[in-house]
Amino acid sequence: TLAKTIMNEPPSITALNGRELPLSMQVNYISFSAHSDYAGTSSFIDMLLPPYIILVAGDGNVMTRLKLALLDRYKDHNINVFTPKNTNSVRLLFRAKKAAKVVGELAVDSLRDGKLISGVFVQKGDYSQSMVVAPSDLSTYTQLTTSVVTQEQTAHFEGNFSLLHHAVASMYERVQLRKRDDGDATLVVHDQVSMAYCKDKSQVVLSWESTPVNDMMADSLVSLILQTQSNPAAIRVECGHLHSHDDDEMEEGDDEVSPVKAEPAEDASTAHSAESGEMSVPIKQEERATKATSTGGATAVSPHEERLCTLTKLLAAQFGDAKRVEGDRIVIRVDELEATVHALTEEVECEDDQLRSSVQNALVMAKIALFPLSVEEALDQCSDTAAM
Repeated sequence: TLAKTIMNEPPSITALNGRELPLSMQVNYISFSAHSDYAGTSSFIDMLLPPYIILVAGDGNVMTRLKLALLDRYKDHNINVFTPKNTNSVRLLFRAKKAAKVVGELAVDSLRDGKLISGVFVQKGDYSQSMVVAPSDLSTYTQLTTSVVTQEQTAHFEGNFSLLHHAVASMYERVQLRKRDDGDATLVVHDQVSMAYCKDKSQVVLSWESTPVNDMMADSLVSLILQTQSNPAAIRVECGHLHSHDDDEMEEGDDEVSPVKAEPAEDASTAHSAESGEMSVPIKQEERATKATSTGGATAVSPHEERLCTLTKLLAAQFGDAKRVEGDRIVIRVDELEATVHALTEEVECEDDQLRSSVQNALVMAKIALFPLSVEEALDQCSDTAAM
């Protein structure tokens, strides 16, 4: 333009009518631009510290230099700078603050920053009407209602119920045996899954309140029932070589559990069945059959000695390195850690709390397998459960 030509202060200019005119004037340049410079732009950003900055309406090279300068200046802040070309779109992501009122039972206790609460988030319209309530308060503050799904599954079972009891007890820590008025029994696993045995119908009815954990527990119990039904020998081995008779019968009105003598079996604990059939519980064996030597003599095997050997093998199978030392002590080594088990007192000495807890749990499971409940203990357990 003519103004830009004059700014260069040439000796002459060409007028609009085409005449050549000498330039007899002084030219000074003053910027009246409405856009801010780098200093003005950076001071404005210092006050806001926005997450996004978009540079527009300028020379591409100049905008790129300004972008690099801004990124270097605000490198300690999470600021994104864009220099889009004309007609190019820029997509920005903003996270709005979401707030909700805590009402009902959850609001009884004082709330503070960082405190975790568990409830149901209910949104009405925008987030200004949102709330967090306990499931029991849904019907009070909303038009929603809660429900509980109770599931029931029947499994065919013609095996020995006492064997199933020990199989369940070997898998789960808290198993309650409850004797019913009809003479049959019910197992309650972790106060969540009920296993009601019906001998006349040859079935076990499982009932539980549906939750992800309870559903998995019920599935495992159904598999255990089927395994006990199809392969009871394997269950006997897993439960400490327990043997029961298949011809046990339950007499109506008989609340007593009386043992029936059985012939001793070689290399296995002699099992006792009860006249009450499936309610019978194998009794502790105090005597073992003698083993004949190659010379025809007999060597008595102490029940205590054999149980210590079996316990050592069980601990070795679980922890890898378990050796019996003098007396009733068993030493377990896991990496650089060491635990000492006193078999008679069931005490565990270990400096590591986690290993000591794991060994104690293993001892509980081994005790269930090696030392089955006596008849008296079973009756006491039934009486205590009935009293509760």
